[in-house]
Amino acid sequence: MRIALALVASVVAAPAFADDGAPAPTASVPAAEEPPAQPPAETPPAQPPAETPAEEPSNDMLVPTPRRRVADIVVTSRPDRPRTTVIGLAAGAGVGVILGGIGLYYHLDSRDASNQLNSHRATGEVWSADKQDAYDRAHSSATRAGVFYGVGGAVLIGTLVALILTEPKEETTIIRPHTALVAPTQGGAVVGGMWSF
Repeated sequence: MRIALALVASVVAAPAFADDGAPAPTASVPAAEEPPAQPPAETPPAQPPAETPAEEPSNDMLVPTPRRRVADIVVTSRPDRPRTTVIGLAAGAGVGVILGGIGLYYHLDSRDASNQLNSHRATGEVWSADKQDAYDRAHSSATRAGVFYGVGGAVLIGTLVALILTEPKEETTIIRPHTALVAPTQGGAVVGGMWSF
């Protein structure tokens, strides 16, 4: 009984072959049913095109920055004297020096004549015409020296006064900055400004 059951089980388990020794075709298994197609997902609304960034300014372009209140710049200058004034002052100084030199000459002549008279004072000699001429020369030269000294000094003082009075007055210029400028450069920037006078 056990042997018969074993044979039956082996026959059932063995594959069926056709007459020509090939395995018999087996029954086809139906394919699994595909799941129903999902509805298409909603497409997101189209995004607006992104704004392209503005081109960076070149190194040679000055970019104005927002205005800022900057303190005014005060420039003080003194103009030069006119050429005619300078020539007049130089001429006055020269005339004063020349007159002073002439006065010095007469001063020395007067002292020389006076020394000649003083050297003969203790000799007891009689007053002569030569001594009178020397006396007159000393007196005249002393007078001339005083005149030239006075005129030359007056000319020099007048020149000094004219030098002070003709000094140009200081001129004040106010510069009001308006716009600051920045120029980007390699590794930094150059800062400048625009002013009005």
